[in-house]
Amino acid sequence: MTVSRGFAGLIIGSIFLLNSAVLAVGSPAGAVKILKVPKATHGSFRSRIGTAPLSAIRLSDLPVNNARVNISQLLKVAVKEERVNEIESMEYLKRFHEVSERGDAVLLECLRHAGCDVSAYAKSPALKPASSNQLHLMHLARCPECNFENLAKRSGDTAESIMASFYSRGGWIKIKGEVGVTGIDGLFVKFRGDGAISEVLVVESKYNTSQLAHTSRSGMQMSPEWIEAKVRNLITFSETQGTPADIRNYEQVLEHIKGKNYRAQLWKVLVDGDRINVDRYKVLAKGEGLEIQNLDMEDATRDLGLASYTVDIFQPKTKMDTMFSKAFWSSLGEGNSAVR
Repeated sequence: MTVSRGFAGLIIGSIFLLNSAVLAVGSPAGAVKILKVPKATHGSFRSRIGTAPLSAIRLSDLPVNNARVNISQLLKVAVKEERVNEIESMEYLKRFHEVSERGDAVLLECLRHAGCDVSAYAKSPALKPASSNQLHLMHLARCPECNFENLAKRSGDTAESIMASFYSRGGWIKIKGEVGVTGIDGLFVKFRGDGAISEVLVVESKYNTSQLAHTSRSGMQMSPEWIEAKVRNLITFSETQGTPADIRNYEQVLEHIKGKNYRAQLWKVLVDGDRINVDRYKVLAKGEGLEIQNLDMEDATRDLGLASYTVDIFQPKTKMDTMFSKAFWSSLGEGNSAVR
């Protein structure tokens, strides 16, 4: 049919407002023709949810500003895959809609992990406080009985695991830096051919928004005084529970620290959706305080040449990506099987 030019704007506006399965287009003669086309969908999420299992759905597949609909669609697939039943799905629709503005992402984190007990996950007291932190949710999906403090500890361990893999790739050897649960997160050394320690690198790992803290006994974390105190603790510990080689190594490390012949770095990790963001900084003593600086080219090239790095943990593309992904999934107890 043909519509006069005067009514074209009115018709086109009505078409879009009604979300009709028609489209108005201009004809060569200047009139407007009405053509039938498929109705619009909500993007890649619906097409993937109809063809992919829950384990393959990515956070990026969730349309924004549509959490309740996303939760409903995820639960339909969960019923189909026999993860939940129909009655449970109605309960979970309410629960995950109320727990967070991003309740769809909170639910997906459990559903895409086959071992996650949806009931225990949904009832966990840690679910709401963990809902704003992607890595906390990943650990909660694997440990629904964990409290929030335990999730934070596990997330910190993940950051340290990735850190250890990174520096080991650069030729550093990690030696024990903690006595119990306190101490230096990353104490790395390099040895000469005769067995003497030639270089010392001290790294403090922080996850998400965690910052260096002031301690009551040894001052600010990563200050020369704090580092020296922690190394002395390691020597004392090794004298009763270590080996002669441990004592020699820590005594050498102490000499490097006292002679200011070492480097100190801050390692920061953030899990953003399905990606890991890593940033490294130089830590310098400045008067009675500390100064955190971006790594310069010289420092960065001494450790694989990276000051910042982002990797897709599900789809690593390079050898470095794969290293990060393997360390990440291993820290969650999944070995390398989750690296897609």
